Amino acid sequence: MSRAATPTRAEQTASEKKATPEAPANSMDAITVFTFFWSQLMLLQCVKLFFIFKSSRTVQNAIPLVSLAIVDFLALVKPRCRYVTMTSLLVGFVVIFVTGHYSNHIFADIALGSCIFLTYKSDRSEWVNRATWAMRAMVIALYFVTGIDKMNEGWASHEYSCCILMFGGFVGLPLFKFWVPSWAPWDFMPHLAVIIEIGLPIALILGAAKGKYFWLRFVCFWGALFHCVLAETVSPMSVYPFTMAMAPMYTFVLPEQAALVANTVVNWLNAKPILRWGAFLGLFAAFVSAWPMLMAPELEGAMPFEYPPYGLWAFAAVWSLCSCVYLLCVTFWPAPKSDVPVKRVYPKRSLLGSIPWIFICCLAACPYLGIRNYPALAMFSNLRTEGGQPNSHVFGDDFDFLGYQRDYVTVHSTNIPSIEWAQVDLGQLFTSETKRFLTEYNISSEFWITPPFKGWPYPPTREFVPYSTPFVELRRRIAEMKDFPKDAYINYTRTQAPPQLRLAKVWDIFGVAHPMADLDKPASQDFVYNSTVRGTEAFKDLETPLSPLVDVKHRRRASYAHKLEFQVGKHRGGENMKVPHKVPKHPLLDTDQNMNEIVTYADLKLRWNYVGDVRRNRMNMRRKWKSFPNRHPKREVTTAFVQHDRMPFITEPPKDPPPGMKLDLENAFVVFLSGKWLQHKATVGDIIQTERIKRKQAGDQIVFGSVLLVGTKDWTLMGKPVIPYAKVHCTIEQQTLTKDQVSFIYKPKRRWFRFRRVRYWVTMLRLDRIEVDPRYSEAPEDKPLKPVRLLDMWASRWQTPEELRAVQRDEAGTMLAEKIYDGTEQAPGHHQRRGLVEAYRFYPDPQAPHQRWHW
Repeated sequence: MSRAATPTRAEQTASEKKATPEAPANSMDAITVFTFFWSQLMLLQCVKLFFIFKSSRTVQNAIPLVSLAIVDFLALVKPRCRYVTMTSLLVGFVVIFVTGHYSNHIFADIALGSCIFLTYKSDRSEWVNRATWAMRAMVIALYFVTGIDKMNEGWASHEYSCCILMFGGFVGLPLFKFWVPSWAPWDFMPHLAVIIEIGLPIALILGAAKGKYFWLRFVCFWGALFHCVLAETVSPMSVYPFTMAMAPMYTFVLPEQAALVANTVVNWLNAKPILRWGAFLGLFAAFVSAWPMLMAPELEGAMPFEYPPYGLWAFAAVWSLCSCVYLLCVTFWPAPKSDVPVKRVYPKRSLLGSIPWIFICCLAACPYLGIRNYPALAMFSNLRTEGGQPNSHVFGDDFDFLGYQRDYVTVHSTNIPSIEWAQVDLGQLFTSETKRFLTEYNISSEFWITPPFKGWPYPPTREFVPYSTPFVELRRRIAEMKDFPKDAYINYTRTQAPPQLRLAKVWDIFGVAHPMADLDKPASQDFVYNSTVRGTEAFKDLETPLSPLVDVKHRRRASYAHKLEFQVGKHRGGENMKVPHKVPKHPLLDTDQNMNEIVTYADLKLRWNYVGDVRRNRMNMRRKWKSFPNRHPKREVTTAFVQHDRMPFITEPPKDPPPGMKLDLENAFVVFLSGKWLQHKATVGDIIQTERIKRKQAGDQIVFGSVLLVGTKDWTLMGKPVIPYAKVHCTIEQQTLTKDQVSFIYKPKRRWFRFRRVRYWVTMLRLDRIEVDPRYSEAPEDKPLKPVRLLDMWASRWQTPEELRAVQRDEAGTMLAEKIYDGTEQAPGHHQRRGLVEAYRFYPDPQAPHQRWHW
């Protein structure tokens, strides 16, 4: 055949396009599958916005939540509509930009959606072609730069490698830990991860250039397994938000097979929609509910700690498993033939489609340019670029011309929360089984993160550990503090380190000297920053706000504690009104009105008055502030002993009084609980009124064990929540009645009212002695109460000595009644109500014999 008769590649592509049959209008394509995945990805943002709106119910928080939820629902039920896809992307961009905190998966979401948004065409097949090229280019750039970031010294460390930690968390799951051999290739896993992350973009380039399905299937197979492993680990180790962001990307690795698999699944489900959709959703919900018990049985069905607190670990783990199965089906699905109802995809270059992968490359270069102080796209890669001590094998400080990374501070001690907890160890919040498995294989369970400014709303996970951070980060946090406390301080050392060049020979070849090469020794200086030196010339550089170009920072995250102190309109909380409309005046306070003249309901209303303004056009203060309970981790009972002459202290105070220190308890005061609702502050000799203590008489000695605080003018001993080794000894002075309390009852429908006078029983106590003994530890009683004491309880009175001597006993002196009943407590708190315990204890004392709301 002559050369002129040989068809070119463009002519072959055009002929294939003409030969491809037209797909039906309701058939699915790669963008349809992407829209379906995008709707579930935006579910994370909806959950985050819901928690923000729940803590602060304002219009500003409601608008992004409602708008994103609406378009998210439309994208879930109408993924084929192009207007729904574009609207969902646009609203998602706006919401992320306004409310996001610019973490790694947020950047991935922005780049992911841009590949579809920037390549939009009215012709849907042309849109798919351009989006496929843009998405593949972004995946190539993403894996290539993260593979380079992992080429460092820390990544291959057996003890501290994030790769080994993640792999250990995965194989430590109950389904896999029994399969782990003693010779498991732990040290080989970091090298395998680097090979995969460098090999995937190379394989994708080969598959896209030559049109070979083998290389594209290779990328889809290993990518699906790789990200499924990252999501299945138990939170907080799980990084399922990034896995949910990567699933839509793999749709465009094999776009035709992805559309075919989705078309097959949807057609099969729609054949019998009620039965099959119901069975699928029910099975999915069953797996989600059972997942915590299967993967973390030591939590007994409770959800593990999550940060950020999405609360979707079980849902995301099952979802990631389903998406992995879907991508594996896409991998092994046969190549589309000419008779299938799916249009062939021919990737086409686009200028706007190049923006996402360029954005990824620029973002990945930020750590090496000294702009961001943590790896932009490989956060858990053990990469270190700050402090003049880079551990990368590829780049050092060669491109840090501004010197922000080498100008760093070492924080030795501080009491400012945003500085003290700039680094948080999530490893302390791993489950006990995960910690045990990691310790068994000599893997460190430290898992440090850097939360945003004011972004850690939980208690500290461990004691403060000195750390280093770039000076610009400390400057950013100090400059943003509007109200600096008087007792706040920072003890730090500022160091300017010389650059460590990895490309020194390259600089020599070009004959260019590095701008910072003249620095050969680090220069350090110690500082103590507090309110007395604030505003002075020495700390002017620390207090100067960053310029917009330098202030490349995390997005501030909303606080989940209660912040709103005022609200508009009525104060509703549950079933009851926080502010009642009207209440009748007390009869003793209304002496001008003759009670005998009240005949009708109208006459009675004349005596009623308003006690609160319930109009909606005013701002009212909340009567009750609610915050989220702290359940993870549960804190143990502890104490703190503070000596007043040593304040303010810069280290954690001791838990107990120093050995040998004599405590002056005669002049001390104590705060203790005498009932479920009553607590008292008293000193020795004070008279205390409390609720009636049953089965006790005047002159009896009793002990209260729920002591909250003991203090003098020299020291204070605080309990959290109680002091376990402190007690209060009291003597009952009298059991008496209170004065008359008049109550008014009125039933308008029956036109009936009544006045009632009530007197309540109370017990008057005299505080005899305060006992504080750190060596004391109360052990639970091994044996139940003796039956001889239970005779008093059965008889509802104290037995006389003559009656006790008449009790039948055996030869050993044991009561015969012990054979019938050994004295076991029949209900929690029963013996305490009867006065048969050593000390009275009440909630929140962990040794209290009753529950919180029952006693």
